[in-house]
Amino acid sequence: MATWRELSLECRTAAKNLLTDGCLRSSINRSYYAAYAALSGKLEGKVIYKEGRNNPAHADLPTYILHNLDSLSRETRFTLIKAVSRLWKARVIADYLPATYLDRAIAIDALRDVNTILLALEVDNE
Repeated sequence: MATWRELSLECRTAAKNLLTDGCLRSSINRSYYAAYAALSGKLEGKVIYKEGRNNPAHADLPTYILHNLDSLSRETRFTLIKAVSRLWKARVIADYLPATYLDRAIAIDALRDVNTILLALEVDNE
């Protein structure tokens, strides 16, 4: 059984590999889920989710970050909210709007955003 941290790191590795292989949409998708898993792990035990869920709804993630990751500075929480919001938007485009053009720079930006999140949450250091 995997942990949220393990899922996060695996998804980030997949995002890097997919980017190298030119699979931009899949890379963006994995970047988002790397961030989502890392944040879900940090929120674990701090939040009771709606409808008996075991993890946050995607749309609610910014609110959970702001109100439940109190060990992080307010500035850091806002940085995380901006990064995960950009990732979510890119993932939705990548997954559901195939006619929308996505270039390599967008996939690279997604990896930067996930790295920002993992660094702030110290996921690599655990």
